[in-house]
Order: sequence, then C-alpha cells, then structure tokens
Amino acid sequence: MNTNPKPVINQIFIQPDEMPTELKGLYIPDSARKPNFQGVVTKVGKGSYNNPMKINVGDRVLYESATTISESLVVTSQHNVFGKFIK
Repeated sequence: MNTNPKPVINQIFIQPDEMPTELKGLYIPDSARKPNFQGVVTKVGKGSYNNPMKINVGDRVLYESATTISESLVVTSQHNVFGKFIK
C-alpha cells in the first residue's frame, strides 16, 4: 500500500491546526470540541486548464469542509477554501 498519497486535479491536502484541550484553565473534552477548519496546505493537485490552482503549499487557509485522511491530514477541493491568511 502506498503511504504517500498525491492530490489530483484541484484537490488539496491540509494539516489542520491543533484544537486546544484547555480554555482559560477549563478542560475541553473531545466530545465538546468543534471541528477546526483552519490549517496549512501540505500538498496541492495540478489544477486544470479551466480551473488553475490558486492555493500553494505552505498557505494558511480557512476551509468549509474536508474528508479526514488521518488525524493530521484532511483533503478538500480548492473551491471549498474560503480564503488565505495574509502573512
């Protein structure tokens, strides 16, 4: 089995930000944490002629939805990205 997947066409791989386990000294259990939709892009597909990639590796993004591949990696389409954070 290949353990190094590559995104295709307009798909991107994102490493989501860590969710805090405490907030102002209070412990937040896993069941109460909301999903995190911010992260850093780790891999991008090649895009297509009609839809070139506007997201690059290393961009910090805010995205709408994604499919979880592992605890530290999600995949989504470029059109599910709301925006990039300016450095």
